[in-house]
Amino acid sequence: MIRPGNSLLTSLALAFLIGPIQSRANSSPTSSTDTSGSAPTIDVVIVGPGDAFYTVFGHTALIVRDSQTQPLSEAKVYNFGVTKLGDPAFLYRFIMGESVYWGNRRSYAYQLEKWTRNDRTTRRYRLQVSPETARAIKSDLNRMVAKDNREFIYDLFRVNCVTKVRDLIDDHIGGIMKTRWSHSVDTETFRKRSESAYSNHPLFYFAFQWVLGRKMDSKPNGYLKSGDPIAFEVRLKELKDKSGKPVVGAAVYDHRRTGPQPIGNQVRWYPISLSLISLLALCLAALRRRLPAHFCGALMITSGFLFGLFAAALMYLQVCSQWLEMRQNLLLLMVWPTDLIICKTGWRILRGKNKPSRFIIGYLKLHLGVSMGLMGLGFIVNDLSGPILPRLTLTAIWAMVLVLSLIHLQDSKTPTRDIPQNP
Repeated sequence: MIRPGNSLLTSLALAFLIGPIQSRANSSPTSSTDTSGSAPTIDVVIVGPGDAFYTVFGHTALIVRDSQTQPLSEAKVYNFGVTKLGDPAFLYRFIMGESVYWGNRRSYAYQLEKWTRNDRTTRRYRLQVSPETARAIKSDLNRMVAKDNREFIYDLFRVNCVTKVRDLIDDHIGGIMKTRWSHSVDTETFRKRSESAYSNHPLFYFAFQWVLGRKMDSKPNGYLKSGDPIAFEVRLKELKDKSGKPVVGAAVYDHRRTGPQPIGNQVRWYPISLSLISLLALCLAALRRRLPAHFCGALMITSGFLFGLFAAALMYLQVCSQWLEMRQNLLLLMVWPTDLIICKTGWRILRGKNKPSRFIIGYLKLHLGVSMGLMGLGFIVNDLSGPILPRLTLTAIWAMVLVLSLIHLQDSKTPTRDIPQNP
């Protein structure tokens, strides 16, 4: 109870006490030197490659804790690399550049357990920004994973889990990533990066060599290459803001891989296999006179069908795919959809009608000339450079098909008087 005689003194005392308290309470949320632990903390997490084919490039995400005192197990991780791999149309949509991915928010304890179970190295870098910037990043993350705003069209190099994180951070630190990294050139091409990533996955290694075009062989700038988790981590560790302060702190490991490295292994099977195919084609051409006609016919039918189908697929990708690396494939100069006409010649030989037309012979000579010319010009014209093994293999096969056709044409011209007659 406050007595009437002391009410004035009491009011003055309360005013002196409540004033500073309210002042501190109002200044705390906006102070750039907040040490109360109420501001969120942001960590960039880099997840290393795993054994599964969809993990070979690694992963990047953001970890958010509501305060510095919140346990790491209660933190939330924001991912932007989520999709339905089991969808029957996923592969087609991915190749066409139309695959849909989305972002989500999960418990870091759950996600870390999953990465650890798959033996993927996991390390965190504390993002050293002001409390206001941390709050703004957290707010944008919640907006980006909202149900109506979380989906995006995925691009392996330009719009992926890394670029979503990179661009968000860069928007809040003044755009220094794009400004500084765009002026540098990365010496490692995307094709070389894919060779390292898919060294243990033959099907994908083969596809990245044969199906993707020459843009895979151009050297990207540092900002474009930072869409790769490994390249992004290397640049992020060295990045400093305008005042010279590092943008991130030292790495903290939550798990270290215990098994052998899943990428970067030496690939021997690829050059050996293509070299054996080329050698086999040349041997068949050298032994052409000893090969039965039906075998030669079946070989030509197989070659014409496979190459015609392959060329049609390449042409379709160049016209329809939204993925830039699917376009401008120089192998389309060496295999044409019209190669299907070779099947007709093979069918004639298979039926014993050993007389290929002059048109087919000229067609095959043109094929061989273009193949050899493309290989030679590749050492002179940089735009025509690229993987040499696929072109060498195709050149050897076209030489074999041409020789098989020529020998049967020569056999069909054998004079009647040279054919043994029955008495």
